[in-house]
Amino acid sequence: MKKRVIASVLMFIIAFSFIVFPVSAVGATSSSLYDADLSTDTLERVNAEVLAGNITSDRDVLRVALKEYQTRKTRAANTIQMSGMAPLDSLTITQVLDTKVDTETQTVKKLVAKTALVVVDENLEQVTPLSNGGLNTEEDYVSFLEYDVYATHTAYFWLEATELSILVFTMQRMTTEVYYQSSTTVNTTLQHQCRYYIGPGLYYTDTAPIITQPVHGRVYGWQPKYLDPVEICDGAYATYAIITCNGQTLTAYCSIGVEYLDG
Repeated sequence: MKKRVIASVLMFIIAFSFIVFPVSAVGATSSSLYDADLSTDTLERVNAEVLAGNITSDRDVLRVALKEYQTRKTRAANTIQMSGMAPLDSLTITQVLDTKVDTETQTVKKLVAKTALVVVDENLEQVTPLSNGGLNTEEDYVSFLEYDVYATHTAYFWLEATELSILVFTMQRMTTEVYYQSSTTVNTTLQHQCRYYIGPGLYYTDTAPIITQPVHGRVYGWQPKYLDPVEICDGAYATYAIITCNGQTLTAYCSIGVEYLDG
């Protein structure tokens, strides 16, 4: 019964994504790219935070970030198609934060926040596939997403060599949280890299402090404050959560932005 419920939830999310946000022509044949809205209750809570003035900073920076992300996504998809590489494995969640009326055109515009995560290599350039990725399938993780106010994105990874499951959350206020589940003790490090756009083809990368923590069994709520990109990556268009487990490195590319959309 539990598996049927979980499967139904996942099928609804995937089906809804293709109805509301069809995959674009770029990379459409080789991408597993999903778009989905969060639950109504979560949206109401986030909208309440917006009205309370808690989610109002850096919107101009975020709009720039979204444009940069869209450019990079298109370039990455084209690279994959031309080189015959493995499909881009990514998940994008779109969330309505606010609405306004354009007085000139009398149209309603929605302020939409988008987050996305793909996996890249150690050079932070070439897109590579997940070893086994997609939406999480464990009921407790699904429940956590339903009741968390700021969660706008999740991706679930399984590293077979270390028997370590990694759940990465990119939060609405751009804080990354990592939750572990492991059947063996592993040595794990986590760090962020902030990437800044300087000019056409020019970027600057800065690295945040490295956190090292042995992991055994389930560890919840590991939320280092100084990994918040709002604080350490102010003005950056992208951040990278670099996770190393027993010598194996998984680099999670996270790009966040907001924009006003018609409708």
